[in-house]
Amino acid sequence: MAWFGDMQYGVTTCWKEAHWQDFTVFIVNMEGAVLGHNMVLIHELTHAFHEVIGDKKLPEIRQMHENMMARKEEIFTKNAKLIYNRIQLDYNISNHFEFFAYCMEAYHP
Repeated sequence: MAWFGDMQYGVTTCWKEAHWQDFTVFIVNMEGAVLGHNMVLIHELTHAFHEVIGDKKLPEIRQMHENMMARKEEIFTKNAKLIYNRIQLDYNISNHFEFFAYCMEAYHP
């Protein structure tokens, strides 16, 4: 399992004293995560990159996602033989963050 997010660390009873580490990539069971999904690190680092850069500096990411969503059924129909898990694919393109991360996986050799 892997995900990108923030992490609170340090033992304290007061949230004001807690320390926050932003842009953390969590990978639980590294061997299983990497063997089951060999691009997991690329995927999660892409989320971190996207969070740091943001939509203002790269509006093309959101526009690319919107263009693809406008042609979603056409693309799915044309490539039906290549799609083996429609539910997973629907999640992969559900928002521009996931879409960009999966595009990076596809682009990375």
